[in-house]
Amino acid sequence: MDAIEIKYHELRAKGIHFGSAEGHMNTFPDKGSKQVFELLTIYHAPETESAFEVSGFILSKYRTMGEQQSELGYPIGDAEKDPEVKKGIKQLFEKGWIGWSPAKGIYYCIENTPLERNVENIDILSKYPKETAFFRKYYDYAVPIEREFRVPALFTVAQSALETGWGKKAPANNMF
Repeated sequence: MDAIEIKYHELRAKGIHFGSAEGHMNTFPDKGSKQVFELLTIYHAPETESAFEVSGFILSKYRTMGEQQSELGYPIGDAEKDPEVKKGIKQLFEKGWIGWSPAKGIYYCIENTPLERNVENIDILSKYPKETAFFRKYYDYAVPIEREFRVPALFTVAQSALETGWGKKAPANNMF
C-alpha cells in the first residue's frame, strides 16, 4: 500500500467524508504523486514517507499557485490550528505555508520572497513608508529564523519593531 492509500484509509477511519476519487492517481516525474477527490486532494512528496491532505480554501489557493510545481512545493503536514490567528488554520509546505481564517481570509508566506509578495493583500506598504522601510531593511535577516523555528519572518520583524521602537533602541544593533 502506498502513502496516498494509507492516508486515504486513515481519513476514512476518522469518519472524514471527502467524496469519490476523480480519475486515477497522478504520478509526477519527480516521483511525487497526488489523488484528487471531490472535497480534497492527497499529495505525496518524493522525499517523505507520509502523504498529506489539502482541502477547502487552502486547496483553492494552492491550486491557483500551481500546486506542487509552485514555489511552495509539496505539503509537509496536514492543516492545523494557527496559534497566531483567531480561528485560523495553517498548512505547512516545503517552502512556506498557507493559512485561512474567517476574519482574514486566505494568507500565505513563501520563503525567500520579497516582502511585497508576502504582504500583497495588505495595503500597508503605501500608507506607512517609514515602517515599510524598517520591514524591508530587516526582513531578509528574519528568514533564516523562520526556517529554523517556523515563526513567520513578518512576525519576527514586527516583534523587533515593537521591542526596539522601530530600531531606535537596539543595543549593539541587536534587532532579534
